Amino acid sequence: DARMFSQITNKEMRIRAKMMPIVEDLIRKLNVPH
Repeated sequence: DARMFSQITNKEMRIRAKMMPIVEDLIRKLNVPH
């Protein structure tokens, strides 16, 4: 069902949108020269 697929995609997009700042923050911390 196409609607089902779009719902799953929207959920994943929302999760990814929440996760991205966290991931970017971690990458930034790792890339900071000590």
